[in-house]
Amino acid sequence: LVCVHTLCRYHGWQFNGEGSCTRIPQIRDEEKMKAACASPRACVASYPTTVVEDMLFAWLESGPEAEKEAAAQQPYIMPEQVGVKD
Repeated sequence: LVCVHTLCRYHGWQFNGEGSCTRIPQIRDEEKMKAACASPRACVASYPTTVVEDMLFAWLESGPEAEKEAAAQQPYIMPEQVGVKD
C-alpha cells in the first residue's frame, strides 16, 4: 500500500506516510505553516499496513522494529473470506 498523504476530515490537516504534518490549511502564511508542521505536536503515529484479499490490515505498533514484526506475521483470514469480492 502506497500512501501519498492522509487527510484529517475534521481539521483538514495533511500528513505524509511517516506521520509528519505537511499542511495545515488554517495557516495561510507559508513560513508559519512550515514552523507549525515541524512541531513534534503536529504529527500522528505511522503504522505498518498490508492488503490481503482486498482487506487492509494495520499492525498497531510503531517503532523501528514494527515493520519487521508486521512482515513476519501473516494476517488471519477467515476461510469464508478467501476469494470474496464485492
